[in-house]
Amino acid sequence: MKRWKYRKVTPEILEEMRELYATGNYKQNQIAEMFGLTQSNANYWLNPKSREVALKRSNAYNKKHPKKRPYNAKQKNYMRERYQNDEEFRERMLASILKYQHSPKGKATIKAKCNTNAFIKFMDKKGIKHI
Repeated sequence: MKRWKYRKVTPEILEEMRELYATGNYKQNQIAEMFGLTQSNANYWLNPKSREVALKRSNAYNKKHPKKRPYNAKQKNYMRERYQNDEEFRERMLASILKYQHSPKGKATIKAKCNTNAFIKFMDKKGIKHI
């Protein structure tokens, strides 16, 4: 329950769901309809045993199928090589960067990512003013 902003059930909604369920007047599927959830999702949040079973199942699956993300270094090297060797790729990259040059957030991102001497020299050579 780390990232509440990406979930359908926030702490406030969860508290309200539990209060309604504790009264005994509502079934899980009725509560699910009220909050736009499925019955299994309401069951997950209202029944601690079902949540425990689901978490065990999820942990077992994650142990059996670890996340495959070792490509970050390979991908960065590939992009760096392609940037250095491919003129068309460089121009497309510059065009995408220039789209965001006018927004303050975009400027900060560009400065952080592209403030290398080689990049600045390349932009000067092309006659593009850098930030």
